[in-house]
Amino acid sequence: MARKPAGGGVGRVRLYKRGRWWWARFTDPEGRQAVSLKVTTKIRAEELAAKLNHSLERGEPWQWCLGRTHPGERTFGQLLDEFLEKGSRWGPRTRVRNAATVNALRREFGDLPLSRLTSAKIEGYLARRRAGGLSAASSNRYLCVMKASLAKAHEWAYLPASPAAAVRCLREDKKAPRPYLPEEIERLLAVLEPRHADVLRVYLETGLRLSELASLRWADVDLGARALTVRGTKAGRDRTIPLSGTVAAILERLRRERAADPVVGIEPLVFGTKADIRQVLRRAYNRAQIPADRQQWLRPIHSLRDSYITRLVEAGVPIDRVRLLAGHADVSMTLRYAATREASLFEAVQKVFG
Repeated sequence: MARKPAGGGVGRVRLYKRGRWWWARFTDPEGRQAVSLKVTTKIRAEELAAKLNHSLERGEPWQWCLGRTHPGERTFGQLLDEFLEKGSRWGPRTRVRNAATVNALRREFGDLPLSRLTSAKIEGYLARRRAGGLSAASSNRYLCVMKASLAKAHEWAYLPASPAAAVRCLREDKKAPRPYLPEEIERLLAVLEPRHADVLRVYLETGLRLSELASLRWADVDLGARALTVRGTKAGRDRTIPLSGTVAAILERLRRERAADPVVGIEPLVFGTKADIRQVLRRAYNRAQIPADRQQWLRPIHSLRDSYITRLVEAGVPIDRVRLLAGHADVSMTLRYAATREASLFEAVQKVFG
């Protein structure tokens, strides 16, 4: 019978004392190891031996439980590269939208070994950024990138657990809709060039987001059925939008003009980059005599979407149908449009009770 070492141990880990320090001896896939636990009491040494044995039994790098970096450990920057290459489900637009966030995180944590990245470091970084003016929504976007990439690090066995899992997102103030007034729309249409006025009407009568109209393909426009299909939406599922007579006429004319042009022909995208009329609208505000305070309040393209949804709600279209047309993931988002204009409440009472 083998003699039990005087220091004792736990499972596959044997303990012994060398001078004032306790050491652990065990075998891992790299061979026999002798590691100083850097503790002077046997009770603490046995606690660490139990953690070491647990890591060895699970096949994890034993350095994790001692708070050390194991040979060949990835840095956070290397994890980001691998995450973007094979672990991310982001589409092309999401990758572009998150590029600045990823680069900022790489500058802050890129050279840090994964085992040294703690929830305290993550919370401290976000707190400093918020003190510098970062909004709650932007802070949450940074945290979401970290949560997604570090969850993959755990899934790929680079970490025993994600340090971002315990960090909570901040509560974001719900953005109130900012629709145009009817008279503002009329004045804008009067001062815009016809090609820009057409794009404005498409936004106003479909409620599409900028990214959705910019990526709309002719293959997803059914002029016979007077409908278009939005692919890869923000809510994660396709949606079909019926076309108004005005929008159907605009698209029919545009398609005829493209087909008649031997140089351009029918391109895959309906509008492409021409869908971005934000600067066009900002330059038109003064010509349309929109007051300065309204100019600051309005969001050039998104306010057209807000106008579309608000008009549907005020026309009495059921909220569940408005939600589907708007592409909202949750009906609570749609309900924000139910009280965008106090005058509509007065009009509703007058209509029913006189």
